[in-house]
This record gives sequence, C-alpha cells and structure tokens, in this order.
Amino acid sequence: MYLSKDLSHEYLVTVFGQRRRSGIYRPADFSGFHISFGTYSQVQFSPACISIFQRMISQFSNTEILIFHNHPRNIVTDLLSQILDWDPLPSNTDRNTMSSFKYETIVHWLAAGHAFNVRFFLIENKRLREICLPSLEATLNIFKEIKI
Repeated sequence: MYLSKDLSHEYLVTVFGQRRRSGIYRPADFSGFHISFGTYSQVQFSPACISIFQRMISQFSNTEILIFHNHPRNIVTDLLSQILDWDPLPSNTDRNTMSSFKYETIVHWLAAGHAFNVRFFLIENKRLREICLPSLEATLNIFKEIKI
C-alpha cells in the first residue's frame, strides 16, 4: 500500500524488532512499525521514528530494524533502471543514508558492546531490493583513505 510505485509521495516504513538470541543471521520477532510521510522528491525520518529507534538500540540487545522506502514514478530513473537492469535503482541519498546508519551501527557496537542491525530496502515496480552498496563518491573516498 504505502510502498507502491504509483504513489505520488515518498514514504519510509520502519519496522522494529529483536533477533532471537545473538547472531546477525538469527530470525527476528518484530513488535512495531512506524510510517514517515514525505513529498514527491524526499522523505525524512519523523521525530517519533527517531525516538523509537534510539530507545530500541539503547534498551535492547540484538535489535533488528528494517527500513522500507519507495520512489514515486520518474521517467529518468525508470529509464535508467531499464538500461542498467537494476530495478529498483537507489539514489545517492538512499545509499548515503544506508552508509551512515551502518557506520553508526559499528560505532555503537564498539562503544556499548552489543550490536544492532539496520537493513534498508527499496521498493519499485513491485520489486524489493536491499540497498547494500554505498554511493560511488563514498566508495572512492574509502579507497582514497586506504590508498588502493
């Protein structure tokens, strides 16, 4: 419903849960979700969503958070998706958001001693894809730092 390609606004659906026992690949039990509403070209996490997110990672170990995001129809990205055969096609903003959350996950794990997992998904044309790769700019900066 909220993540259909035909919607005229962007949405973030954030699902909160906890993995059974430790281990990043353990199944999770999900206990709640939050929907952040955006405009045609952008969406941000609502203050309520950020509050729930912070509470989950501070109070519980093995927190699992899933974030689902949609893009409204856009002829340019639709065409690029078809040419590259990569549908859905995450934007640089999508990739940068994913990268910053992954970075914060590592920082939290080192500071607090327990990990949480955040996974990002993009939905377009009734297809679901996890966003795993950072933006090209972020990737080049990483290579620059390690001098490859």
